[in-house]
Amino acid sequence: MSGASEKEERVRRRAYRIWEEEGRPNGKDKKHWERARREIEEEDAITGSDQELNSASVFPDMQLMAAE
Repeated sequence: MSGASEKEERVRRRAYRIWEEEGRPNGKDKKHWERARREIEEEDAITGSDQELNSASVFPDMQLMAAE
């Protein structure tokens, strides 16, 4: 898995966790994705990772994630 793919997977998992923590609300998937992306980028900045993630590149459907 490439670095970008790994980061996207981390963001997806974080967004899903945020969604669950907030009670699985409908219609907040973009908010959760952006929050997750920011958190991952902040973590990577601390650890020195130089790969960026553009939220427009991948945007999972939270409904599909709930089925997992």
